[in-house]
Amino acid sequence: MDNTFIYIPDISGFSNFVNDTEITHSNHIISELLELIIDSNKLRLEVSEVEGDAILFYKYESIPSLEEVIEQTKATFIKFHTHLKEFEAHRICQCGACRSAASLSLKFIAHAGDVQYIKIKKHKKLHGPAVILSHRLLKNSIGDGEYLLLSDDLLNTLNDSTNDLKEGADVYDGSITTSYKYMSLQRLHNEVPEPTPITYETRIKNPVKKELFINAPLYDVFETLTNLEMRELWATGIKRIEYDKGRINRLGTKHNCVLDNGEFEFETISNDFGKNALVYGERFNSPMAKGLMIYYVLEKEEKGTRVRIEGHYKKTMLTYLLLPLIRFGFKKAFKKGLGDLKLYCEKTFSNQPITV
Repeated sequence: MDNTFIYIPDISGFSNFVNDTEITHSNHIISELLELIIDSNKLRLEVSEVEGDAILFYKYESIPSLEEVIEQTKATFIKFHTHLKEFEAHRICQCGACRSAASLSLKFIAHAGDVQYIKIKKHKKLHGPAVILSHRLLKNSIGDGEYLLLSDDLLNTLNDSTNDLKEGADVYDGSITTSYKYMSLQRLHNEVPEPTPITYETRIKNPVKKELFINAPLYDVFETLTNLEMRELWATGIKRIEYDKGRINRLGTKHNCVLDNGEFEFETISNDFGKNALVYGERFNSPMAKGLMIYYVLEKEEKGTRVRIEGHYKKTMLTYLLLPLIRFGFKKAFKKGLGDLKLYCEKTFSNQPITV
């Protein structure tokens, strides 16, 4: 295919994780970001393939103008970092992948040349010298971590003579010098909007409370509690949990808890219980229990984790009428829920060293 436009957004910044949770969560985070990049495709580029943390886009016969490429890059970059800001503001997970997601970066390679493709069923896999060079350009000497690199081959095709781009060149295969121009994207961080403010529900003065000690590391207990994939492993009496398995639990996440006698929709929330506590909350969204809230408050102790659970409710005419029933239900559920959590965590984690 003559004069094919090649465009590669590439994500970088994750460390090498060894913990199963961290590996799973890093995959989920990258998957969300790659979907966002694909959905930001205003130029209607074709997707050749997803390559780890990058996407190989292409378009033949009609190469976008330099202005269109720059505008596409800016729009994708801002959406990318808007998503990361929102994720950081609303995350509850404490694993290494989730804590470091906000530091992920994004760079873009734009090139043009002749390519061939292999057709595999309905998919086209690009190959040829232009594709190879596009991938080599990802490894360059640009010091800036986030940029748009435009190959000279692309700029020559566009007959562009702009002076707003910086010049660069690198040697590949030991002797071949490839020239390009690039622009830093760092200033675009100023255009990334602030995340949606978090508002905490008002807590009542006399909530239903129960607490106990779990002989297991703090972060393991917190992960067990907040990871919806693990809920059926420790919470007895649940038939299944319905939720978006491709997304990490965070503030605003909704899930359905299906029991033998019905189902309840919950939404993940949090609250301020002091700087030394890890907090996980769920609000009932089901019509018959709307306004009820449960908070788990976890604090590290020398040999394990102190877990307190609190039941709160919004003061309405209905809750006043049903208050004895609500408090009785909380007490019964808390005793069972904390017992299940303690049994699972102590069986699974108590022989492991306590993490910090």
